[in-house]
Amino acid sequence: VNSFLAKHSFALMAKAIDVEELKKTQEKNEQVPCPMRKIRKPSPISVHMDIGSDSLPLKTRNKLFFHYHHYCAVLGCRYAPVKEIQKIINDYPDFIFVLPRLEKGNIKKIESSFNSLCDKYLKKNNILTWKSTVGDAINDTDFRKYYELEQGLAFLFSKKLKGKRHSGLKDKILLENTEKTITIKRADDSNLPPLFICNNENDRAILISAISSELNQMLIRDHITINNLEIDIK
Repeated sequence: VNSFLAKHSFALMAKAIDVEELKKTQEKNEQVPCPMRKIRKPSPISVHMDIGSDSLPLKTRNKLFFHYHHYCAVLGCRYAPVKEIQKIINDYPDFIFVLPRLEKGNIKKIESSFNSLCDKYLKKNNILTWKSTVGDAINDTDFRKYYELEQGLAFLFSKKLKGKRHSGLKDKILLENTEKTITIKRADDSNLPPLFICNNENDRAILISAISSELNQMLIRDHITINNLEIDIK
């Protein structure tokens, strides 16, 4: 202890003096109390495969949450901005993926997932296959409704990967590969069905869905119930 004080007490004292000076000059007000906070529009969320895990507390098991304030509200915190949370919950079909939001992997694995999805929900539909350029896919009006399209295309053409994530700026990767060819599969006679897209040159593929698709909205109606502030998965 004596050694520590001899070597470090001056440094610690200097830090304490700095903090006191900062306190005198700080102009920022205290943060907004939770009940008065305005909550930003949430990013879409997916139904996780372990959402029903026994390791989760009963109060949160088989439930979806849009924001950390949403947790607070469901757990009964008296300071939670309940009115703001309720506004988001009122529009819950706009923020939930029951279908895969974005699945990445090699062609065989992703094609198997795509076929399983079609066999389960779109068995009566024929599967269309065609080729497109990256640029045409990005500029397609319907394809823009697929939330993770550009992230997925960046994965398909990134020179390096960090796990399953592209390495480098997404927009730069897409710009450099605008004219590159991709293969696309989808079920016909269906509004915004899941898409299988692959890059045959490097054995990468993705499976993406659209929140507003007829199938995803049907699955939301079939599998999700609202109970006050709680969003439950059947």
